Amino acid sequence: MLSSKCKFSNEEILAALEHLQAITEQKIIQAVASPPKQWQITIEERVVLVEYLMTRQHRILSNDNLSNQD
Repeated sequence: MLSSKCKFSNEEILAALEHLQAITEQKIIQAVASPPKQWQITIEERVVLVEYLMTRQHRILSNDNLSNQD
């Protein structure tokens, strides 16, 4: 379970999940669209990054272990 591996309380995990759930696809797109130019991230890399972040968000929020905490 996440809480036993990370030593977070159920309340801390639930609060983090609420914040994660509040992050919209639009917010992710805005964040990925505005990195410093020095990072030299291409548009293709930005698209892949948005897809990755959205997938990770959905996986974390749908993880059965998160809803079955002690």
